[in-house]
Amino acid sequence: MVRLEVFSGDPPCPGCVAIIELAQRVVRERSPVIAPHTAGPERQEDGSWLGVPMVSKEQVVGVLMVTSSHP
Repeated sequence: MVRLEVFSGDPPCPGCVAIIELAQRVVRERSPVIAPHTAGPERQEDGSWLGVPMVSKEQVVGVLMVTSSHP
C-alpha cells in the first residue's frame, strides 16, 4: 500500500488539494493521468499537470509529477 503524505494540517495552497487528488488517482488507477488545465492560487487555469506511477515489483512506490506553469 502506498500512502500519499505531502503535508499535515491545512493545504499550503488552494491548488494543492487538486494536485493531491490527481496523485491519488494515479496511485489508485496505476496509470498515467494528464490534467491539461489545473487551477492556480487564484482559481484560474494556471497550467498543465502529468502524473506517472513509479512501479517496483508490481507495487506503486511513488508518483512522478511534471507541471507546466503555462498551458
